[in-house]
Amino acid sequence: MGSAPLPMLFSRGYLRFAAILAVLISFLLLWQCAHSSWRWQRARAAIGSSDPRASLAELEQLRQTSGESAELAFLLAVANRRAGQTNVARECLEEARRLGWSANDLQREEHLLQFQSGDTEQAEQHLLALLGGDCPNDVAAEVYECLVMGYLSAMRLGDAKLCLDYWAAWQPDSIVMNLMRADIYRTTRDRLREVTAYEAILKVDSSHFRATKQLADAYLEVKDVPAALKNYQKCAELRPDDPSLLVYQAICHRRLGEVEAARQLLSEATTKPLDDVAKSLAFTEMGQLALSDKEYERAVDFFQQATQFASLNSSAEYALGLALARLGKQEEADAHIERSQEMDADYTRYVDLVGEIMSDPTNPQFRCQAGLMALDGGARKEAFSWLQSALRCDPTHAETHEALARYYREGGREDLAAPHLALAGQTVAGESAPQAVQNSAN
Repeated sequence: MGSAPLPMLFSRGYLRFAAILAVLISFLLLWQCAHSSWRWQRARAAIGSSDPRASLAELEQLRQTSGESAELAFLLAVANRRAGQTNVARECLEEARRLGWSANDLQREEHLLQFQSGDTEQAEQHLLALLGGDCPNDVAAEVYECLVMGYLSAMRLGDAKLCLDYWAAWQPDSIVMNLMRADIYRTTRDRLREVTAYEAILKVDSSHFRATKQLADAYLEVKDVPAALKNYQKCAELRPDDPSLLVYQAICHRRLGEVEAARQLLSEATTKPLDDVAKSLAFTEMGQLALSDKEYERAVDFFQQATQFASLNSSAEYALGLALARLGKQEEADAHIERSQEMDADYTRYVDLVGEIMSDPTNPQFRCQAGLMALDGGARKEAFSWLQSALRCDPTHAETHEALARYYREGGREDLAAPHLALAGQTVAGESAPQAVQNSAN
């Protein structure tokens, strides 16, 4: 039999190629569809996660691949609100409204955004009514989270704690709820309950980094060093590229008497990029090792560097005093030891103030004092929240207005400081108080 004519061979080969190409195109389209569906599922699931910034990253990737949509704009509004970016959340909410998203969802999110921004009076009843009604579980969890965040924003700590208690009775395994509980317990130095909250999280998600790291910190605080080391090592496995974890492990090894292990970890850590807190801790540990080796001048140098990177490192201040005393510089040593004792006393007083605020939430004086202490410590955001909450208790509280004037002056905003100075009963550049208020408003 002769061979087939060339046109027929070409035709058969072409048909075979076309069939393969059609299969490949169909597969590609199915893959793209499945991949897009998978991304949407991930994005929706991430909305209620304990890391709102991670959900934002997921949503931004989805926006790049899927383009503009009402649902995506709404999810971005929710994620930005949960991440504390309320201005961006409002913009996304307006975009979702423009694109025709559900009016009920938009109204609920507006109330959540309003409450979380600190405007609790108007939105609170709407949110409590939602919880009292027949709302889906995911919505109820979202409302609980927002209520706690709003109460904390307004520094209504007692209300936040009560809300968390209700939430815990309903969803005891909620990671978000337990993280919020742990934050309050850490603020009030209730270490045992803080540890219990982290352990509850790790029963649900054994690889939760934040819970593992803060559990290690809590164990170190209560001097359970072996447990702290175990959790820091687990953190290092979860995030092997984080050099600060080498420093925390070194702290544990030194406290356990394992000096060489501590030296090796610190030697490795100091060759890597560390943030200022980790640098301060690393220099403190190197100073402690030098102090134990009776190398007092080296110890002084390390402790001085530690205080430069973190001005409120009371451990470094105290150890610097001890090293200076060993060198016979007693007067200088006493100054640093006294400074460390003042820091510790301030922190104890701050924790006590938080307890007094929870017992007497309408007293502006306690809130003002907490704001001043936060301002002295450089925690400007926290200071502003305390001072604003004090004015909600008493808009005429003179000491709070004076503190807010200091806050704005230190931030270079004399224009915003002026009305608070006037309301505190002081004068601005020789003007009478009423005139100063009038001028600053113009």
